[in-house]
Amino acid sequence: MAGCRDGCRDGLTVLITRGDRDIFSLLVVPPDAAPDAARSAMAQAVRVDNVSDAEQILIDTGSGRGPVG
Repeated sequence: MAGCRDGCRDGLTVLITRGDRDIFSLLVVPPDAAPDAARSAMAQAVRVDNVSDAEQILIDTGSGRGPVG
């Protein structure tokens, strides 16, 4: 697994590299998320037209935390 870049320091994504060209960004759904909300988050994350970042996906689907502070 590669080290995280700026996009995964929030604990909501994990970057995995395979070879020198394949990079996978995985959404981390909190373990206390409701099953239906977690499924919705995963479905939104894999949509081809998705432009939301991990935090926004979790907020929109009720799967995770909102802004801290």
